[in-house]
Amino acid sequence: MQLQITLNIASHSFSLLPTLDQIIPPSFTRKLKQTEGIKGSFAHLECLVSGSLPITIQWYKDKKEIQTSEKHKCTFFENVAFLEISDLDSKDSGSYTCIAKNKAGTVQCSGILFVKEPPCILEKIENTATVLGKLAEFQCIVKGSPTLSVQWQKDESWILEDPKIERTFENNVATLRISACEATHSGKYTCQVVNEAGQDKCFATLTVQGIPVLPPQITEKPEVIKVTVGDPVSLDCKVTGSPELKVKWMKNGRELQSIRQHKLMFENNISSLKIQSAQKEDEGEYTFEVANHISSCTCKVKLIVLGWCKIHLINNSW
Repeated sequence: MQLQITLNIASHSFSLLPTLDQIIPPSFTRKLKQTEGIKGSFAHLECLVSGSLPITIQWYKDKKEIQTSEKHKCTFFENVAFLEISDLDSKDSGSYTCIAKNKAGTVQCSGILFVKEPPCILEKIENTATVLGKLAEFQCIVKGSPTLSVQWQKDESWILEDPKIERTFENNVATLRISACEATHSGKYTCQVVNEAGQDKCFATLTVQGIPVLPPQITEKPEVIKVTVGDPVSLDCKVTGSPELKVKWMKNGRELQSIRQHKLMFENNISSLKIQSAQKEDEGEYTFEVANHISSCTCKVKLIVLGWCKIHLINNSW
């Protein structure tokens, strides 16, 4: 519908029709600004638009148009252009542009959305044991949006500056190092990493012992054992090392379990694989392994199963 205005001046009539010059082009009276959001939450981007209606609004992220969806809700009400982004992820970070159009022109403004990721510990600190005067170290790997801050606790008390304890945080690796452990260093340690979006923590125990902590060793072992088919045989390895020692026997890369045919025993630091009645299929190379919290040690034992020799006597008649 076109509006026509008629004026009567000194007996003369004039008709005035509206022109595009009378339509006010859009402009932003409040532009987009830098916005921050936390991963998993939502973000609001809005700007205030003035100008003659109707005005159409389009939203873009990194020059790609955004369509209304469950994740993106676009509205324009009372001259406010509004974009809500739900379930934020790091890929939602970027440059957002709002474009406003009417018959008289087009205008746009842009703003940055930065999605912050809460800290996450990828590799946690682990329980460790050492002896008096020796080194102990805790280390964990973390990720998250900067700036990340790492703090350490021992038995629920914050660790303050201490010349005996070195703490570093480089390339997202947090390290606590005690170069010469004392008995008082035993306890529960907590590593806590924090940023503006949240925090994460992990725990481990340090045990400082008064006696040396020894790695496992195999002190006695057979290399080759021969047995006759049907006879029993025992493969024995003697070991030393700080407890708790864990032992296992393997054949062809598969760990053996204690069954009726093969009995596994570990007493007085001697690990035994007992075969009740040796058969040809028992022949081969066996691997023995002993381990504790420090390291592990292996050896190989070869078992040869001898078969019965049958002699046939032939009676020749002359």
